[in-house]
Amino acid sequence: MKRLMLSLSAIGLLLVPALAAETSTADNLKAAHQASLDAKARYEAFAAKAGEEGYKSAAALFRAAAKSEDIHIAKYASVLKELGVEAKAEAAKPEVKTTRENAEAAIKDKTANRETLLPGHVKAAEADKQKKAVMFFKGAIAADGECLKLFEQAKGNLDGWKAGDKEFLVCTVCSYVMAAPAPGKCPICSASNEKYESFK
Repeated sequence: MKRLMLSLSAIGLLLVPALAAETSTADNLKAAHQASLDAKARYEAFAAKAGEEGYKSAAALFRAAAKSEDIHIAKYASVLKELGVEAKAEAAKPEVKTTRENAEAAIKDKTANRETLLPGHVKAAEADKQKKAVMFFKGAIAADGECLKLFEQAKGNLDGWKAGDKEFLVCTVCSYVMAAPAPGKCPICSASNEKYESFK
């Protein structure tokens, strides 16, 4: 009987990390996956609106941001699959206003993600010892930094973003968004510039 109780106790200890992953990290991954789906749809819609209003470079930036979110979506889905959780989600219908207002909304979203939501997900994943989730959450924080700055630049001088003279690059390895001319290697993951996708 004692041996049976010890065995059951050992099994219980083995299950703790898995349960923790299901209740915190997996939930956070699902939330992040959904948020990126929504953001991708939002940026695609913002790009279309910017194009309609004649802000060609702003449209290119929104398309680059949508590509970045698409990379996040794939990364989050891959970790969820490893945890045995299916990533079922459908993007919410985006609210589209003027390009200036859309840029403000993008800044607000990126700021909240970088300063509050993603850092919280990192802490939970570290507690659950989910190393890949930690890596992807931290990668998203780093990758979004320059994109946030570019959104702020667009909002601050929107008239200067009408001409289609700006080019944006997305590292398809880590999702980092940058303005051209870009370095030979990605500042975040050191991938070569052959891995960049161009938007202009």
